[in-house]
Amino acid sequence: MEQNKQLINSHLQRIANILLINGGFLKNPGLYTGEMGLALFFYYYAKHKEDKVYWDYAFELLERVYDRIHEETPIDYKNGLAGIGAAIELLVQEGFIEADTDAVLEDFDERIFSVKNIPHLSLEELESIVYYALWRISGSHSKKKILITDILPPIVNAMEEWCKYHEITHQGIVSLKETVETEITHLQHNLQPVTPGWYRLISRNSPYVSETGPSPLFLEIMSKPDIFTQENLDLGFRNGLAGIGMTLLSEIDDNVGYAWTALLQSDITHIK
Repeated sequence: MEQNKQLINSHLQRIANILLINGGFLKNPGLYTGEMGLALFFYYYAKHKEDKVYWDYAFELLERVYDRIHEETPIDYKNGLAGIGAAIELLVQEGFIEADTDAVLEDFDERIFSVKNIPHLSLEELESIVYYALWRISGSHSKKKILITDILPPIVNAMEEWCKYHEITHQGIVSLKETVETEITHLQHNLQPVTPGWYRLISRNSPYVSETGPSPLFLEIMSKPDIFTQENLDLGFRNGLAGIGMTLLSEIDDNVGYAWTALLQSDITHIK
């Protein structure tokens, strides 16, 4: 790893420069391909570099995200409210933002958890609600009980029914159901919640995490002669430069950690 540090830092600086120049041209405020994903990268990179320029830009991006949210913003996790809200929950838990997420995310909760006709939602819509709810459970104080007992069970049941209707077995959804049932049991017996159930699920076979050495995705990135020569270079968090930057940061800086990988929804259910 030591011999790669110079190259890694060079990649990170180049990523930061490209995102600084192009971040203002993104078409949506969302997590996967929009400004929220870039804000995450810059919060972590600012911590790594201890540079106020990056702190200020991360905050500017977050303000821009809030400014672009409106009544028509979808609840979609990848590029809508659910993903943005989950990322804000992470930033608060990681200490980048000082806030009470029960207050900051009150409007998000209202929009996302008041969705009607649950049995008729698509699997991706259902999953968006579940992921956001799991993040809120990990950070909420006043709403934890209602989330665990009233919000999550019907959503996960609807996901199960969707799989039965389409005659498929989805191990990711089975695992999600087990996590929710465990949370309910812990709540009933006044035990600590699963800490955190979603992260344990994410870590399983994740390309971002390895207990024995560098992650598979990191090795793939470092094997490429030049990661910046792709046509139509993606800037986003899910498959673009912001995500590559986060992966490099996790390998080079122990303080970054891997909690951010739990934001990558598709790593559980592999919905494309």
